[in-house]
Amino acid sequence: MTGFDRRTLLKATGAAGLSTTGLVATLTTPAQANDVTILARQGGWRWCNRCQCLFYGDNYTTGWCPYGGGHNWQGSGYYYCGYNDSGPKRQQGWKWCQKCQGFWYGGGDNNGRCPSGGGHDKQGSGDYYCDYGNPPGGKHQTGWRRCRKCYCCCYSEGNQGRCARGGYHDYSGSGNYYLDYQ
Repeated sequence: MTGFDRRTLLKATGAAGLSTTGLVATLTTPAQANDVTILARQGGWRWCNRCQCLFYGDNYTTGWCPYGGGHNWQGSGYYYCGYNDSGPKRQQGWKWCQKCQGFWYGGGDNNGRCPSGGGHDKQGSGDYYCDYGNPPGGKHQTGWRRCRKCYCCCYSEGNQGRCARGGYHDYSGSGNYYLDYQ
């Protein structure tokens, strides 16, 4: 593949700051043989069955849950989050918190609220996005929302989950996001 070498792939995967399971490289069209599109997706994301938040589960720690201790991903699917891409139905500005391992909206100067104390820390995070609207065919789960108090991405169907700002998550004003899963 012309114009696509190991160095380019390593640069693209290093941008996430975490594991890059699920990275896909595709040629756009035969007429654009020198253009390569990196569809960057990172696997390893899990749902916490206690606080309902999405967190990175393929790390050395499960982070901090508002219920105390680490997140619990028993019963969770294996989710993918996209990064370094934009599109018509994608909200940019999502981040990984190195303290709680959570997936949170960090657009602008927003730091949300981290269950380990203070605001979320986006140091080392890639630039993620969340898809919204009606998902295309394939394996997608809808029902993910942003909590307006802690700014975490939470599964909103059923249990509201505990929020790091106290009480339960508040999804008012949030879009309906969907995540790819395996």
